[in-house]
Amino acid sequence: LKCPAKAIQPLACAVELVRCGSPTALTAAHPALVQACLSARMYHAALPFIESPALTQASKCTGCRPRDVLTYLYYSGRVYLGTKQFSKATSLFLRALAMPADCAHAVHWPVSYTHLRAHETPEHLVCRLLLEKKKKKTS
Repeated sequence: LKCPAKAIQPLACAVELVRCGSPTALTAAHPALVQACLSARMYHAALPFIESPALTQASKCTGCRPRDVLTYLYYSGRVYLGTKQFSKATSLFLRALAMPADCAHAVHWPVSYTHLRAHETPEHLVCRLLLEKKKKKTS
């Protein structure tokens, strides 16, 4: 998108329309909305959509697939990185990593882990180091 900020409002409306009457339902439009907020660096616009206490799992009514759930968790974690809420970001990344294997096969990862490390941002580095520190404490 050349101007991702223009996509935020229509995507927010789409999320509200597709929720099937449940304010906590995760829709197929959620990942696109959060991605648009990330691209526009308008993290505050995504917060109301990622701070819901509990999200209903994927359903036929909302059109949400397992890949949408993983993408949503990843982008939401990045929003929290942008707002410097590192513990919330870590929590969402861990939820994505802990997702059952039958959901993980639906995601196509186009780049290798080594490639991701080579392009790691300072925020990602902080989260990775926090996760490694937490892992060492529990071992």
